[in-house]
Amino acid sequence: DDSENFKKFVIEINKNMSDEEIISKIVNYLESDEKLNKMKNIGLSWSSNYTQEKYAERFIEAVK
Repeated sequence: DDSENFKKFVIEINKNMSDEEIISKIVNYLESDEKLNKMKNIGLSWSSNYTQEKYAERFIEAVK
């Protein structure tokens, strides 16, 4: 359900891409600290809402 947010921090590849396209895309990110760090930071921020503590808080609110 959160595919739009995933696109912000996951390198998107698909089965229609050639091996060369996939390799090129991955290498492009690995060689660019700026791109990789940007994706990493977005992913870390997104994932902070999906910790055990957050799930417990949501559960308690739902039970109330």
